Amino acid sequence: MITIYDELKIAYGNHFEDLFSKLMKQKYGLRYQAISTSGRTGDMSVDGVLDYSVAFAVYAPEVYKEKNAIWKLRSDFNGFMEQRKNGQWGSIKTYYFVIKRKRTGITPLVENLIISFNRDFPVWVMTMEDLKGMSEGYLPFSEDGYLLEEFKTDVTNIMEYIIDTDFSAEPFDVKLVDGISFILEKWKKKKYSFKNQDLEMLKKEIYMNLVELVQYFSSVYMHDIENGMLMFNNDSIEAGNRLRETLRPETLRIRKKIWKLLENLYSYKQL
Repeated sequence: MITIYDELKIAYGNHFEDLFSKLMKQKYGLRYQAISTSGRTGDMSVDGVLDYSVAFAVYAPEVYKEKNAIWKLRSDFNGFMEQRKNGQWGSIKTYYFVIKRKRTGITPLVENLIISFNRDFPVWVMTMEDLKGMSEGYLPFSEDGYLLEEFKTDVTNIMEYIIDTDFSAEPFDVKLVDGISFILEKWKKKKYSFKNQDLEMLKKEIYMNLVELVQYFSSVYMHDIENGMLMFNNDSIEAGNRLRETLRPETLRIRKKIWKLLENLYSYKQL
């Protein structure tokens, strides 16, 4: 059976754009509206709108060429921003480029162009990998999808810092404690609960591992040093024993668990 993603893989131009709209309609129904051209105004640099707040611009050439892609993205974005200056698209909060190319991901030049756009307006990119995920059930613009992106934004840097830090062998930034405290305070609230039970369970696992880790940042195991850093205690026989018998094995265990949870978080697709 040929899927809509199979069709997207061989389509380009207007046909690809129509298939993208078909996919969005299948997933989001009335929440998504395709934008067609209208006389001299054209499409006003937007090919579709979701929830009156997310705009999409589709670029799917028959043959992808970097120079042409950069010109097209810059032209669409500048056109969109010009329309906003003229009072159009006022409800749009985010602008997405949907880019088709045979290879996975986007190139460094395109990524840096998107970064430059973000100085003026929030811009993201969807690739064929994202469309494949959507066709298989991933709904990035569902309520849980939005919440998942917010959760990732809050926890990713903290989790990566924890994974990369040996708390029994090196000093670490005291701001880590503040960062974890912020996560724990925010994500315990009911309004930050996922409807999907598997995802809520994953969030709770991350939460509880952070709670467990924080206990080892107390004065029993750590002390302040200069430049806003914390360091493990090892100034007595008792402190040395706690370092070797408790702090080292327990924080290593938690760091391994957090690494696995971060992998699970970024591989989660069923929303």
